[in-house]
Amino acid sequence: MKNITVNIILVLALFSCAQKEKKVVEAKSVIKIEEKIPQIKTFAKSTRKQTITIDTTLFEDLKVILKQELSPEGVSSFLCHSFLKVYKSGQLVDSLTFKNIEAVGKGLGMTSPIEIDNHLVLTKHGSYDGRTIIINKEGRVFNFAGGENFYNKIDKTIISFYDSDLNGLSVFDLKSDSLIISITNHEDSPVSVYRDAKNRIFINCVNKESENNSIWEVELDMERIMQVDFDAKSLEEMDKLTIIKHKAL
Repeated sequence: MKNITVNIILVLALFSCAQKEKKVVEAKSVIKIEEKIPQIKTFAKSTRKQTITIDTTLFEDLKVILKQELSPEGVSSFLCHSFLKVYKSGQLVDSLTFKNIEAVGKGLGMTSPIEIDNHLVLTKHGSYDGRTIIINKEGRVFNFAGGENFYNKIDKTIISFYDSDLNGLSVFDLKSDSLIISITNHEDSPVSVYRDAKNRIFINCVNKESENNSIWEVELDMERIMQVDFDAKSLEEMDKLTIIKHKAL
């Protein structure tokens, strides 16, 4: 009888330990916090519902906060929401919201800002609608068709290719904070940017159907682009502008 009683007590004790061990496993936190880039603080929190990333950048007397929400796998209510808020001396001065971004194009959501010539430059991707976003030192936000950016340091312009199923490009003047050229339905797809010795800017394009190349000159004073009769080999004698590398949130 004593043996039976001892066995029962042992079984109950083992069952109690198993139950306690199970509770510990279920109680493990799924919150993950990480920091990126010294001057840009990024916090990512993952839960069963969604992943939230908050990116804070301090620039002059501005505080730029990016918030991005990604839905979990298998949930189709939304894929990505992105929010941008700019504060100057503690006051909200401008903002942007992109909701229900789809994972089509060359990325998804916004990128961390980088500083170029007293401006912050970032991009938004997805839904076949790439955007270039520029914030000046006053906190004003400029948002236009783009996504792939090139910087011409001589005339201080940002040249942006439209990340879309359409062909397009934009040119933004950092000196005047103005969008000089915006084309979102061009016949040819822009591929690369070149600058000659006289600081003339040329865009090398390709037609997706015929695969033929065409070269277009950016005429800032006329606020237009014009096709020129150049051979592609002529571009080899020019400086090729490198694409700005943006880091995803």
